[in-house]
Amino acid sequence: MGRRSRARRHRSPVWGSVKLEPTAGSHFLIGLRGHAAESVPIGELPGAHRLSGSGKWSVPALPAAVDPLLDLLGAHPALQVDDAAADALEELDELPAGTVGTVTLASVDRPGFAVTVDPVPPALLRALARLPGYARDERLGRWLVPAGRDAAAGLLDLLDGWAEIHTEDIVGEVLEALVASPGRRLGPSGDQSSAPRPCEIRLGEGPDGEVVTVCADCADQRAGAELDSVADVLYDGYELLIPAVPDAAPALRCLLDRADGLAVADGVAERIAELDEARRRADEMVALSQAHDTSFSVAGLGGTLRPFQRAGVEYALRTRRTFLADEQGLGKTVQALAAVAAAGAYPALVVCPASLKLNWQREAERWLPGRSIQVVGRRSQGAVITGADLTIINYEQLAPQEEALGELDARVLVLDESHYCKNPKAKRTQAARRLAGSIGPDGLVLALTGTPLLNRPMELLPQLDLLGRLRELGGYGRFITTYARGVELDRLHRQLRATCFVRRRKHEVLAQLPAKQRSVVPVELDNRREYAQAEADVVAF
Repeated sequence: MGRRSRARRHRSPVWGSVKLEPTAGSHFLIGLRGHAAESVPIGELPGAHRLSGSGKWSVPALPAAVDPLLDLLGAHPALQVDDAAADALEELDELPAGTVGTVTLASVDRPGFAVTVDPVPPALLRALARLPGYARDERLGRWLVPAGRDAAAGLLDLLDGWAEIHTEDIVGEVLEALVASPGRRLGPSGDQSSAPRPCEIRLGEGPDGEVVTVCADCADQRAGAELDSVADVLYDGYELLIPAVPDAAPALRCLLDRADGLAVADGVAERIAELDEARRRADEMVALSQAHDTSFSVAGLGGTLRPFQRAGVEYALRTRRTFLADEQGLGKTVQALAAVAAAGAYPALVVCPASLKLNWQREAERWLPGRSIQVVGRRSQGAVITGADLTIINYEQLAPQEEALGELDARVLVLDESHYCKNPKAKRTQAARRLAGSIGPDGLVLALTGTPLLNRPMELLPQLDLLGRLRELGGYGRFITTYARGVELDRLHRQLRATCFVRRRKHEVLAQLPAKQRSVVPVELDNRREYAQAEADVVAF
C-alpha cells in the first residue's frame, strides 16, 4: 500500500513520467529526461522495449510488471506517475495470481480490442491468428481484434478457454452486445495494405475512413504539438494515419503550412481546405447550441419567445434532427412548437408521456393559433383521425396506433421525454424509429429531454439512432468503442453540439427568466372508475 501511495506523489525535480497508454490502457509509457535516460534501468522491466522515434519506453500493463515497476519507482523518486497509471497499478496488483494477459477496449487507436500477453503461449497465438481481422501491433507488441460481430464471437470463445487472461467488465458487455447485434460492424476488415512510400503527404483509407498519411517522423517534427490533441491518430509502421475529420483540421493545416521538404499529393490541400470549412461550421454550431440570443425570429406565434428560445429554434431548423435538451423549465415545448411553425411543416406528430398530453394541447392552442389539434386517447376511443395539423399521442399508444399514425404522412416528429426511447428492444422505441425514418429531409425530428444522461453514453445510442445521427458520430460500433467507458465525454459533448444537441442551463439564462410562475397542469385519470366509486361510497356513507 505504501509503495502504491508513493507512486501518486508529485515530486520535484521530475526526471521523467510514467503514463498509461491512452488507446486502450494496455501499456505503461515511460519517458525519461536528461541523465535519467542512462541511469534508470527501464529495459530491465518485464516486456519493456524502446519505442522507435519517440525516445519513450513501453511496458505491458500486466501483473508481472507491478512489483518491478513499483520497485523502480521507489528507487527513483523523481519519476512522476499520472493518476491513470497509478490506478492501473493498483488494479493490476489485485488481479488473481497466474493472470498472464489482459483484454482491453481500444477506444482511440483503432476500434476493437487489444490483447496483451507476455510471454505469449503458442496455442494462444494460433487461436488469435484464427480471429477475423486479427492484426499484430508491432509498435506496442499487442494483438488487435476488430470489433465486428464474427470477431467478437470468436474472441468470446477464445476467452472461455483462457482463464489466465483478465477481461475488463466493459469488454465483456461490448462483446456480448456485438454478438447480439447481427449485421453491425465496428471496426476494419483487417485487410492490410502495402506500406506507402515515406515523406509525402497523401490521402488514403484507414480502418475507419479517410485519413491523411505522412511519415511519422516528418509529422512529429513539423506539427507534433498540434497532433497531440488529435484523437484517433493511428501508427502504421513508420507512417502516421491522421483522420480526415474537422477536429483534425488545425493540426493538418499546420502540417501543410510547414511542409517544406515534403511532397504533397494531389487533392490534399483541397481536402484540408474543406476540413477547415467544416471545422468553422462545427464551431459555429457549437456556439449556437449554447447561445443566449440570436437575431432569428418566428412570425405568427401566439406569444413572444425569449432570446435564448429563439436561438434554440434556429438551431433546430439548421440541424433538422436534433436534441432539444435545455434544463427543465426553460420551455422546450414552446421551442418545439415554434420550430414547427417556423418550418411550416404540417402535419406534425407529438409523442409524450400520458400525463403531458393535455399540457401539450394547451400550449399548442396558445402558440399555434388557427391550427387544428387532435389528442389521441386510449385504443377504445377509436383510430387516429387524419387531417389535423398537430396530433398528440402518448408513448403507450405509439406501437398499437403505428399503422394509423403512418397514414398521417407527418412532416415533423416530436419525442418529448425522449429517454422513454432508450431501450432499443422496446416496442415503442422500434415504432418511434420507424416513424422517424419516414420523416423526409425537409421535415423535423426533435428529441426533447431535460436529462440527457451524457455521463452514460450507451443510453444515447437508441436516441441518436432515432435522429439518424449515428453515422456522424462514427457509427454504432465506433461510438461504443470510443465513448462507452465514459472517458471521452468532452469530445462527445463537442461532437453532439456540432451536430444535434442544444442545451442551456437555468443559471446561464437567469436574466431572461420571469419571476416564479405557478401553472395548473390538468392530468387525465387512468382510474376514473375507482374515483367515481369512492365518491359514491362517501355520498352513501
